[in-house]
Order: sequence, then C-alpha cells, then structure tokens
Amino acid sequence: MVIRKCSKWFERTKSGTLKQFLIGTIATFNWRPTSDSCMLVSKCSHIRSEAPMRNNVTLVMTRRPRVEFVWLHKQEMHKGRKVSTSYYEVIDDAEEERQLFGTLDPDSHKRVGGDKAAKKAISGQWGTMAVVSGPVVGAAHRGTPSLVGRSVICGLAQSRMPPGAKPQVEQITLAGQTVSLVTDGSVPLKTVAEFDTMERYRTNDNKDAWYVRLPVQPWNPYALDITTNAQVGRFHEKMGIRAGQIGKCFVVRGHSVKQRNGNSAGILVHEAPNPSWLTGCIAPRLKNHRDFAGETRSCVQALDVIYKAMGHSRRCHLIIVD
Repeated sequence: MVIRKCSKWFERTKSGTLKQFLIGTIATFNWRPTSDSCMLVSKCSHIRSEAPMRNNVTLVMTRRPRVEFVWLHKQEMHKGRKVSTSYYEVIDDAEEERQLFGTLDPDSHKRVGGDKAAKKAISGQWGTMAVVSGPVVGAAHRGTPSLVGRSVICGLAQSRMPPGAKPQVEQITLAGQTVSLVTDGSVPLKTVAEFDTMERYRTNDNKDAWYVRLPVQPWNPYALDITTNAQVGRFHEKMGIRAGQIGKCFVVRGHSVKQRNGNSAGILVHEAPNPSWLTGCIAPRLKNHRDFAGETRSCVQALDVIYKAMGHSRRCHLIIVD
C-alpha cells in the first residue's frame, strides 16, 4: 500500500534509476511516511525539477555581412594628464580601407600610402552567433531552401542524427536574415540568445595576409568540448575573471586547420576583450557591445548563457553558415 502511494510521486521524478532505488529501499525497511518525511520528499522533488538537464545546444554563426575593424589607440587629456585609450575603427568601404591600409603596389607587393598606425594595427572581424537548444541540429542553409534543396540538406544531415530520426527544417533569424536548420525533430527548437562574435582577421605586418580561422562548414557541425586551457587561464587571472573556473573554455574538435609547422591548430571559443587575445579563436559577447574596446564582462556573460543552456552536457556544436 505504501509503495503504491509513493510510486505516484516517483512517477514524476526525472530518474528511473532513482525511482527503482527508493522503491526498493521502502520495501526493505518497511518505511511509512510521516508529515516531516513527506515534506522532505516534496522539497527534494522541487530540487530535482530545478536541476539542469543535459541538452543539445548548437551555436549558429555567420560572418556576413563582413564587418572589419582595426584596434587603434589614442592619447587624450583627462584631468590634466595624458591617458591612452583604445577604440575599434570599423572599415565601412573600400575607400576607407585604402585610406587606412594604402594601395598594393604590383611590383613590390607592398602597400603604399595609408595610415602608418593602422597598417601596423591589429585587425579583427565582427560576426553574429545564435544559440539554439532542443533538438540535434545537423546542417544549416542560408534562406529558405527549395523542395529539392530541402531534400538534399536533410539527406546530408541524416548521417549525423540519432538512428530513426526524421529530419525536418526549422528556421531562425540570424543577423536579421533567415537561416534554415535541419533538426532531428525530437523536440521543438528554441533560440536562447543572439551574440556578437569577434575574430582576428588580417595579420599585423601584412594587411594582405590573414590569420588562420575555422572554415565555413554549414553541412558538418564542429564539436565543441568544455576544457581547461592554460593560456586562457593566464588571461582569466590577468583580467580577474572566472574565479573557481580558471581556464574554462571550449576547444573545437574535428577541424582541418593547420599551423605553419603542420600541426593541428588549437582553436578555442573563449572570452576576449580585444583581438590581441585571439589567433584563430572565437570570442562571443553580448549583442550591441561592439563599441566597448577592452570590455570583458559582456564576454563572460555570453559564455555563461551557453554553459547554462548546456546543463550537465560537456559538448555542444558550432555551425558556421557563411
């Protein structure tokens, strides 16, 4: 009788293993509920319902439209003293690019003219990232695919989905444009947040060369594993962030990017207040914080949103649409 009554509550728990264990314990010790024990059970039930669960989280990123910037510094007077401040100069068009970097001489293959400081400045690029959760996402497509295109992208995504999955196309808005995602249809797709992203772009000494970074890969999501990285840890300690989580970040798996020595590049997703901390890596930050050079808090908050959405999971995925 006791087991039958308590089983009604156990049916509402998230863990079948826990349910079996507790029912067995009740039967063994002939436990009978009291008002105090029932109150404890009720509180434990609430705690379990609030506990984070494993969740499929996918980061959907675009580098379009291309928004390039250079990280510049200037001296300003503040209370009678010269103070160095930094800012991001967005390159709006080809004319501004010429004014900053000069023009390429076809004979010497060097840039002539331009702003001396800008030609040596660190270059970066802004992008946009949506955080979606719920189903497994196997592929992405810019816009709305045709019937034939729909069939093709669903077929490409099928191999990366659980057995028996029935791929379906769901749409999100990314940087103001429609992006179609192929999901396994297991649960509804939810957009958790949209962030800005920062990446390193041109090299410092040659504005016609570029740093390594992840290629566009809409049909094959990159796996991101939570890890602890020593270099990121040094950054965390210097900036005074991530107390108790020093070095926590994502490492990108399954990419083909190589270093100059031929070894696989260690590409991470982590906080970065400016592009000097990025070489092939990606730094999300809260949306509309592009003007705040050197600002770290919005980067920490953005990654915290992703970690929270993942719950107990140690892996999520990244799709770079374009």
